[in-house]
Amino acid sequence: MYKGNGAQMVRIFPYAATQFTAFEVYKRYLDGVFGATSHIDKFIAGAGAGLTAVTLTYPLDTIRARLAFQISGEHVYTGIVHAAVTIFKEEGGTRALYRGFIPTLMGMVPYAGLSFYCFEYLKYGCMKYLPALTCHPCEKNTGGLVLALPAKLICGGLAGAVAQSVSYPLDVTRRRMQLAFMNPQTHKFAQGMFNTLKLIYKENGVMKGWYRGMSINYLRAIPMVAVSFTTYEMCKQLLNLDTGLQVKSPEQEVSIDQKKYLYNIAQDLIGWTRCKARYVMAILASVGMGIIYGLKVGLHVVIVTMVNNTAIHQDRNESEHVSGPKCDYGDVANVSSKAAEDGPFVWSSEVQGLLLSSYFFGYLVAQIPGGRVAELFSAKWVFLFAVAINVVCVLLSPVMSKLHYGGLLAMRVLQGIGGGVTFPACHVLLAEWAPPTERSVMSSIVYAGTSLGTVIFMLLSGVIAGALGWEAVFYIEAASVTKAAVQNRQVNPGNALVSSNCLLQEHPPMPWKAAFTSPAFLAILVAHTCSNWGWYMVLIELPQYMKNVLEFEISQNALLTAIPFFTMWLFSMILSKILDTLLAKHKITATTARKVATWIASVIPMVCFIILCFIECQRELAVTLMTVAITSIGGMFCGFLSNHIDIAPKYAGTLMAVTNTVATIPGIVVPIIVGKLTHVDVS
Repeated sequence: MYKGNGAQMVRIFPYAATQFTAFEVYKRYLDGVFGATSHIDKFIAGAGAGLTAVTLTYPLDTIRARLAFQISGEHVYTGIVHAAVTIFKEEGGTRALYRGFIPTLMGMVPYAGLSFYCFEYLKYGCMKYLPALTCHPCEKNTGGLVLALPAKLICGGLAGAVAQSVSYPLDVTRRRMQLAFMNPQTHKFAQGMFNTLKLIYKENGVMKGWYRGMSINYLRAIPMVAVSFTTYEMCKQLLNLDTGLQVKSPEQEVSIDQKKYLYNIAQDLIGWTRCKARYVMAILASVGMGIIYGLKVGLHVVIVTMVNNTAIHQDRNESEHVSGPKCDYGDVANVSSKAAEDGPFVWSSEVQGLLLSSYFFGYLVAQIPGGRVAELFSAKWVFLFAVAINVVCVLLSPVMSKLHYGGLLAMRVLQGIGGGVTFPACHVLLAEWAPPTERSVMSSIVYAGTSLGTVIFMLLSGVIAGALGWEAVFYIEAASVTKAAVQNRQVNPGNALVSSNCLLQEHPPMPWKAAFTSPAFLAILVAHTCSNWGWYMVLIELPQYMKNVLEFEISQNALLTAIPFFTMWLFSMILSKILDTLLAKHKITATTARKVATWIASVIPMVCFIILCFIECQRELAVTLMTVAITSIGGMFCGFLSNHIDIAPKYAGTLMAVTNTVATIPGIVVPIIVGKLTHVDVS
């Protein structure tokens, strides 16, 4: 019953010490960033602490699993050191000790994040609403209260139950991957996280596969987490450290009436739902941006099912030597389904690149006119025009595709014209509505709609194309956004923020010479253009990369392509809030905030793309690198994209139009270059 417990004890000391220490450090750093009453910082600090601890101690977890699952009479390992040396020498060095590390990291974010978040939130609730039942007086603590021992155990146990419920499938995946080389029959589970998840689902389903052993795991995890948090709190008390929370203002020293605690909870919930008018505008604009980008990227996913790849490869083989697949991923189902995913059109890679880049022909020419019209007349109506023309063109795309690829190209150009006016129009709205100390957050809310729309429409496109065919993608998506487009024109600029430095009451002529001789504007222009090379490459080519290089099926392709854009949206929200909070507290300047965000959006993706060139057939690592790269690009929303409003709010729409015009050139060039480079070998 205690087999492998030695390795577990060796691991748990540094793991727990690192996790709780890192949590305190991260929590102190994030304190107040999301507001005095918010607990989101606890989730982020907990997730970061979990990632830190598991990174340092993961090899010991692999060793513990191997020792614990040895069959009696067939012992391969004699102890901790022998297991470590054997795995290192015979199974691939350090990489073998870290097998299953990626699903562990992905599972650790919700597990550790929710554990700390739930414990801290439940602790806060006990101290605020039920102090007489769950707390003892303690003058040394903030708030004058300390959580009683039974309350500590209950809060810890509930936190463990919630965290385990969310992260358990990834825990099962990790264990299968760690034990893959214990038996020849289980080697199939060593082919990567996504393959392992898929195999477990195919063999056993959800409840008997992904959640197998969940009931016994509750019996283990709930008391373990309860005791862990209780011990942590008691150790802090023994060391005379503060374990309290500020739950009352100084004017409310009288204890809360227990009969009214439900009323207090209701009041808090009502407070959380209040939303300022300018944030309503930001959310509606974000929905509009999501629609525009969603309709734009639908073709990027569905083109892999529109094109007859089998016929194209046969034509290439007859005319020139084409190398076969460089990697064998062992996906039998994938290989058998490739013919079923072939479409009716025999379009070469050059034609496909032209179709994907043609959007930017219209996008390019519409920028400056759209910016000036939005500034001089109405950004709201410009935005409505953008949504309407995109819906019409998407509806006509299947018919035009069957006539000739030139018809589809024309629809893409018209879509680009609609898309081209959106960023300038949104900049005009933000210049009117967003105060300087909220500019990062509001810009991220508006422009992060592009990544959220990308996520939703990519997933929908993959599911619809797999179930109903490529034509249904265009019809269903265009019909589904019509109602949202009508609602989006109800934004009333009469509720805009009244501020002398934000409202655009006058419409002076554009000082073109001053703009093009401004070092600040030229720096934004360079940053915008360079960043868009990487942004447009992943936005346009990622589905093709997943299909042709990593050989994922259309349903997998859509999911794996969408995940990075979701993490990008989430990251942009968090980063913008942190920067705006630091700006409001005068910890940093607006220039520093923009530089930090732009650095994240530029340098981290560059490093990931360079590494991607050398990893060859490591599917799991490739997906991870792409996710990190795209997530980091989210920094652009509160970086250089917000900078136009900082330097000249009255001309923000036009300045945005100018930089976006130049920065659109990569959107035209990248697909054409990729098409040329992959003409002979798509991998």
